[in-house]
Amino acid sequence: MDWHSGRPRLKLTGHCSAEEVERVFSTSMVDVAGVVEANPEAVYIAADDDGWPNAQADYEWLCSVVRETLAQNGIIGVALTFVPGAGWRAKYRAARGQATDRQARLAMAACCRLLTPRFFDARIPAAVDAAERCADDPVAEEIANAIGEAVVCLAPIPVPGTEAGRHVARAIDGVSGLLHEFEFDDRVRHENDRHALAHAAYLALRQLPREVFTGGQGDAVEYCAWAVERAGRADPSDISARIAGVVRDIFGDPARPDALDPRWRSADVVGLARGIYEDRAFDRLPILADALMDAGCADEDILTHCRDAGPHVRGCWVVDLVLGQRVAAEPDGAPDTGRGLG
Repeated sequence: MDWHSGRPRLKLTGHCSAEEVERVFSTSMVDVAGVVEANPEAVYIAADDDGWPNAQADYEWLCSVVRETLAQNGIIGVALTFVPGAGWRAKYRAARGQATDRQARLAMAACCRLLTPRFFDARIPAAVDAAERCADDPVAEEIANAIGEAVVCLAPIPVPGTEAGRHVARAIDGVSGLLHEFEFDDRVRHENDRHALAHAAYLALRQLPREVFTGGQGDAVEYCAWAVERAGRADPSDISARIAGVVRDIFGDPARPDALDPRWRSADVVGLARGIYEDRAFDRLPILADALMDAGCADEDILTHCRDAGPHVRGCWVVDLVLGQRVAAEPDGAPDTGRGLG
């Protein structure tokens, strides 16, 4: 599977050949990598490394641009179909409507932790720790949102009245300072892998993470995962698969009802789940599966997930289900490309 196969693509059917399409987009200004797959029935094109990663939201506009570009080069009568990616972006977008801000924070923190050996500055783990604190402390989450809104609106920064709030404020100030030691160009390209990692840690503390659409990469969760992917691009297939694992572990199957038989929440089950979460002791998940079975659980999805190799992270959907953390999300906001600088 090549680098583009997990990305969103456009399927072109009709009177066009792979050679013609390649010729058009090799000289156009549209952010297309070119033909990534072709067969007798269709030609597929995908974005280049920096292009339209949020295409699922904007595919109608994208199709119109591609169709116009083809027509300008004499290729007409082509039907365009958007094909969602098979990688972590597609998994996250499928679950996003049901996600909570808590899950968003934990997902961003977990994505950053995939590159823990590369943390080159103490301000990065401080930001990741603060993001996890926001996930579990509504006061800290409120402070992160308030500071983020103040920065965007050029308003006075609120002074937190609690130690938890001050901890988050210090982390935001620190990682913001680290990020500003680098420079963005007009297409938000990172100078190097360290820049991308600093950016990911900064995004983990962005305000209203499911609602802020920024930098052309989707919401803050997608943007953070994208930055982690770029920071780990020396082995892109590996880091992309690991990000997909994080998304799968936290958000699970969006089609699955978030329900657990109360009889399965025995003292042993709840105690094990709480210890797994607090201690990051995910090696105990198979033991949790055994405890659930002893309590009468025969749900194959739950038991298989506990025994799966992972990755497993804070926010694991089974642990959250046992602890009563899987709650319905409030509807997320409409895309707002004007909120923030990335």
